[in-house]
Amino acid sequence: MSSASNSPSSSDGRAGESSVLVVVPVQAQSANRLPLSKHDHAIHAIKLECRDALHRMWDGEIPHEEFMRIANDCVERAQARRAATKLMCERVLRGEVTLEEFDQDCGYDDEEWNKAQPAVEMYKESLIANLRRRESRVVQKNRSSGGH
Repeated sequence: MSSASNSPSSSDGRAGESSVLVVVPVQAQSANRLPLSKHDHAIHAIKLECRDALHRMWDGEIPHEEFMRIANDCVERAQARRAATKLMCERVLRGEVTLEEFDQDCGYDDEEWNKAQPAVEMYKESLIANLRRRESRVVQKNRSSGGH
């Protein structure tokens, strides 16, 4: 996300420069994080590229205009990637694309899936346990109220 305003002078006395707010969320690296899908890897790489350009601008390696060109390019590529993934999801739901084709473009590779599978299984088991608890409460409630 970026915001720019053309003000005649900034708070530090530089005239004619625009003030820019760039928010680049970058996930913290952690040994116990869930693996990322191919889509998430692509978006993460774009965010890192934008963050690196911001740091290069702060360090004086590139001018503000070059940073803005890179930032706008990153925003456009992230939007295009998100749109492509959304379109692929819609095509899967309509049956136009197989899950295998989806996995090739957006899903997990085998190594990442092997990392994610235990967490997915645990989540699935918790959903099943929750459903069973709710069902038993409904059955008990119906029995105690005489089925009405």
